[in-house]
Amino acid sequence: MRYLMSVINSGAAQASPDEELRIDAFNEKMQAAGQRIVAHGLYEPELAKSIDARTEDVTIVDGLINPTEEFMIGFWIVEVDSHDNAMQLALEGSRACNRKIELRQIHG
Repeated sequence: MRYLMSVINSGAAQASPDEELRIDAFNEKMQAAGQRIVAHGLYEPELAKSIDARTEDVTIVDGLINPTEEFMIGFWIVEVDSHDNAMQLALEGSRACNRKIELRQIHG
């Protein structure tokens, strides 16, 4: 089963040096266990573009589609054999990066 673990931020966008070390260790642990498919950080929300081209009247707006105090600053896609294992990784990821994690199973 594959899961998306979104890192949710509400303060300074960049991780502290200590958080970076913990995140690196967490990534290495998941990589060694064959659980990590991909992991990336995202740039600040101010650099985002929201694009709606569903009709001829294309709209492009600077920033997030739904700007809020909290925003996604990174993510992991992991593969595990159970929801319990995904929950465990989400707990460890939250501790490692000192941020909230939103856990969602991926279709397919």
